[in-house]
Amino acid sequence: MDQAIRDLLNERGCTLVSPRHLAREALVFREDSLAFDLETDSMQSEPFFYYVVMEGVAIFLFDGDPFLIYAFHCYPHELITYVDADFKPTDVEACKYYVGAVLGKRADIAVSAELAYRWMEA
Repeated sequence: MDQAIRDLLNERGCTLVSPRHLAREALVFREDSLAFDLETDSMQSEPFFYYVVMEGVAIFLFDGDPFLIYAFHCYPHELITYVDADFKPTDVEACKYYVGAVLGKRADIAVSAELAYRWMEA
């Protein structure tokens, strides 16, 4: 999975984010979300999305089965402002719709949730 993500990022011209960095960041985000859920008696294991924008490339990871990864060129300020204002990290379907239908992007990588979690934890 690291190689597929590395190839995708290189294709998009994004050299500052490594697959391992992305995996660690997503894992920390996921673990922090689960810890918050436990502390507040919220729904546990609720799907999440995580994204980062670097070098004019947006990288979105959508939790679920399949676990989806999108990487595309964007206007960073515009995208970050919109996503941060309109979506909570658990608004997976709404954000996925925005990226797919509104922005016209398709998933670049789709893997089983189990494989994605193992990738994050490796």
